[in-house]
Amino acid sequence: MAKSICDIAVISIPRSGSKSLVDIYCEKYHKLPAYGVLHTPKYLGKNDYDVEAIIKGHKHVLHGHWHTINELAPELQAYIRDHYRIVTVTRPMLDILSSLDRIIDLPYQQVEDILADILDKSSMVYDKWDIEKSYEFHKLYN
Repeated sequence: MAKSICDIAVISIPRSGSKSLVDIYCEKYHKLPAYGVLHTPKYLGKNDYDVEAIIKGHKHVLHGHWHTINELAPELQAYIRDHYRIVTVTRPMLDILSSLDRIIDLPYQQVEDILADILDKSSMVYDKWDIEKSYEFHKLYN
């Protein structure tokens, strides 16, 4: 099946501006945001979605993070690959680290370790996805 131009999954590293990118696509295609639907949070937030219904419903812009995308059922990962255009957003690592440090109530060194773990896990899956477009956070609104 061909991917619809308006079926978008935003997958990124946390604190990169991915929710802002979801909002942009929601406005553009008149869809609902599904923040975190593709993510299994450990430190912040929760995933209360019927994940399969959201993914297969095609009414939302999907949102998730690279480091937990493999925690989705393999058949849902395949469905996303087959039916959604994948976009991502990047942001300078120091900005991401600073943002994580503000929201995670742990010593700075532990936050650095968390980011290093996120980056390691992300690098293992990133190349396995066909990314249609990559944005830079500072250019989202320009």
